[in-house]
Amino acid sequence: MLLYYAGFALGPGPLFYVICAETFSDGIRDKAMSLSNFFLWTFNLTTVIAFPLLAPVLHEGGLFVACGTIGALCSTFVYTMVEETKGVGELAPSPTSRSNRGTPVSTKLNV
Repeated sequence: MLLYYAGFALGPGPLFYVICAETFSDGIRDKAMSLSNFFLWTFNLTTVIAFPLLAPVLHEGGLFVACGTIGALCSTFVYTMVEETKGVGELAPSPTSRSNRGTPVSTKLNV
């Protein structure tokens, strides 16, 4: 369990901080990071609670495959759905088009 948590903390765990900081404008960044932080800790708690309950059912190999599959799906999602923001500045990519850059996030979210 400690190895999983260490891998998560060194790998995809802090990604939402980077994604929020790079994607959202200053006006909504604090709310977006708060919501992301809530979900991160909710899913961490779910993992910690579910692990001992699933261990007798799935055994070590099954848990390894389940965690590895979830990690692979998350990595695929980030690779395919999160746009590169290098050089964009305070502007965020459009949620409807992967090539339409330059629309402020606050305009899209009617903030």
